[in-house]
Amino acid sequence: MGSAEICFCFLVTPQTLRILSLQENAESMYINWFNRITTFMTLRMFEQIKRFFHISEPVRSLPRCQWYHKLLPLADELQQRFQQYLRPASAVAIDEMMIRFVGRSFHTIAIPGKPIPLGYKVLALGERGYTFGYIFTSRVESFAGQNAISEYQNPIKLSPTSLAVLKLCLQLPYEENRFTLYCDNYFSNIPLFQVLRTFGISACGTARINSAEFPKVLKVDKKKVTLLWDTLSAVQVREVLAVLWQDNNLVRLLTTAHSCQEHDRKDRYRRRPRETTCNRAAVQGVWGPQAHRNLSVPALTADYNDNMGGVDIADQRRTYYATQLRVARNWMLLFFWLLDTTVINAYIIEHELYPTHRAYKKDLRWKWHEDLAWELVKEGYYELNPEHA
Repeated sequence: MGSAEICFCFLVTPQTLRILSLQENAESMYINWFNRITTFMTLRMFEQIKRFFHISEPVRSLPRCQWYHKLLPLADELQQRFQQYLRPASAVAIDEMMIRFVGRSFHTIAIPGKPIPLGYKVLALGERGYTFGYIFTSRVESFAGQNAISEYQNPIKLSPTSLAVLKLCLQLPYEENRFTLYCDNYFSNIPLFQVLRTFGISACGTARINSAEFPKVLKVDKKKVTLLWDTLSAVQVREVLAVLWQDNNLVRLLTTAHSCQEHDRKDRYRRRPRETTCNRAAVQGVWGPQAHRNLSVPALTADYNDNMGGVDIADQRRTYYATQLRVARNWMLLFFWLLDTTVINAYIIEHELYPTHRAYKKDLRWKWHEDLAWELVKEGYYELNPEHA
């Protein structure tokens, strides 16, 4: 196991040993280690570990729907640990994550316009960058978790995508705490929000004009109708509030956590939007000559903008120090994604425990990665050489 820990050190921070070798206050017993990287692990040993590394027992053949089976033991264990070590706040978000892959696979998905336009798609539940749960998805097998909720007996019919969202939400400790789920228009629909409400989970998100059971009276064509800024209309469909709000563009939302009363508003410092032929009159009437202005907006739109980025923050942090290497085995890409997610979650947990640590005052994540690599090297070295412990 000691060699594996040193191997993970090189994956987590490729430049860590070079940085540590330049430190003047490094302990004398480790100075020679830093001068030659081969003291820790030769290139051949690293390549051999990467070549023969496996997580589950080899099998002759797998059904297409179990394409991530080789990673399943580790993925399930890490997901349980993520949920055990940190309890999320009341506002959580569900969104898609992409794992870059351009090789041949039945399960990759192309999403033009995304920072990663082609690769494996992961449905993730997160909060402020902390990944709480995830489901691996496939282009040919829909959502891998669509049949995983055997106890679902609600007469309201849900699509496979909505069932996957419900599966992730039921991993929250909803019986002990109140949660509000924020999601974009890919997931939002009235049947899903109604079912989530039966479990005590509120929800808020943007909606498409063709969303299931979206009220017809709010299906306004923005090209045919011009509304004044801050025009607000709402229709209650069973226990879900469908909202139409005129901002820079028409915004359609669904919510079970807000109202449209006058007191349910928040002040936001807004930047002047770009003027077009459609919104020029509204922009000039509200902002005038000012570039920024404090405006009162509905609380549901303010909360949505504040909390929807919980998964995107994790995506952003993963790009800074990604561990992904070029490999021939497709499941290894999912392993690198799990390794990156584990490092990010560990960083957030330590930040919660020690918020005054110097590495967090200026968000010096590289320093935290350096400390993590240092501990991995020492632990691996002492395990291989117990007489030096």
